[in-house]
Amino acid sequence: MEFLTTAEKLKVTRKYLKMRQEDLVDENLTRGLISMIEIGKREISKNVAIMLYSKFVQRAIELNIELKIDNTYLLRSPSEDAELYCLKSLNEINKDIHINEILEIANKFELSKVKVMAYSKLGEYYYYKKKYDLAFVNYNYAIEIFKNIK
Repeated sequence: MEFLTTAEKLKVTRKYLKMRQEDLVDENLTRGLISMIEIGKREISKNVAIMLYSKFVQRAIELNIELKIDNTYLLRSPSEDAELYCLKSLNEINKDIHINEILEIANKFELSKVKVMAYSKLGEYYYYKKKYDLAFVNYNYAIEIFKNIK
C-alpha cells in the first residue's frame, strides 16, 4: 500500500477531477502557489487546504462523482494516512494474513499504537483458533511495545 504526500494528493485529486491548475486559481490562490505545492517546494496551509477542498467538492458535484475525502485530507502526512488506514482496517479484518500486512505498514511508518493493536488482534485471532502459544507470543509483543512507549 502506498500513501501519498500532500503534493501527490493535490495533483492526483486535481487530475481525477479533470481540472487544470488554472481551475483552482482565485484571488487568494495563485497558479504559482499551486504549482509549488504540487512539486513539493511549498507546504500547504490549513486555509489553502480548505479552499482547495471546497473547489474539489464543487467540481465533484458538477461531474456527479462521489469524492471520498475530507477537509483534512490534504493536510495529512503519509504517516498519518497510514495510521488512519491501519486503525480502520484492524476494526474490519480478522485474518492473520491481513493483520500481518497491517503490521508491515506499522513497522514502515513506526506506528507504535497500531503495532500494539495489531499484535493484540493477532493474539486474539490465535486464541480463538486455539493456538495458545502463538496467542501468547503476540500478546507479549503488544505488552513489550506498551512498556517501551510508557
